[in-house]
Amino acid sequence: MDDPDQIKRVMAEEKRRGRHPSHAEARKRKLERLFTTLLDRATEEEFLKAMRDLGLSPESEQHRAALKIWRENRRL
Repeated sequence: MDDPDQIKRVMAEEKRRGRHPSHAEARKRKLERLFTTLLDRATEEEFLKAMRDLGLSPESEQHRAALKIWRENRRL
């Protein structure tokens, strides 16, 4: 890494990371907002479709946990 241009690019990238949330954090917030919206408005069929659209497999622990929360919320 003796190339000065490469060092500048790496430094610039590191500076940007410090100012903006990571993609994982942004995705997590987006999922939380979507989940909250679905809790309030969606039918079970719409909820399951949204989970599939997000790429969550019905066999995944996240999917099962989210569905459990959604169903409990419906009972309230």
